[in-house]
Amino acid sequence: MLLLIHSKTSFLTRNKYILEKCSSCGKWNRVSVNKIFIEPSNPIEPKVKVIIPMYEPLQISKCEKCGKVIAEPTELIRIVAVKE
Repeated sequence: MLLLIHSKTSFLTRNKYILEKCSSCGKWNRVSVNKIFIEPSNPIEPKVKVIIPMYEPLQISKCEKCGKVIAEPTELIRIVAVKE
C-alpha cells in the first residue's frame, strides 16, 4: 500500500495530513499526523546512524464511508511502497 502525503500550511501552525486507505471498503481518508523519527534499537551497522520516519496520528480517525477506525494515537504509521 502506498500512502500519499499532503501538507497544509497556515500562518502560525503547520498541519500535516496523510491519506490512508480503509482496509474494509477501500476509501482514501485524510488523517492528521505529526511526523517523528525513530532510531532502531539494534542497528545493522553501529557506525551508521539510521532513522526511520513515522507518523503519529493526532486523534482517532474513522473511515468516512463505513465508520471503521483506521488510525489511533497509540499506533504509529510507517509509509511503505508496495510493488504490484
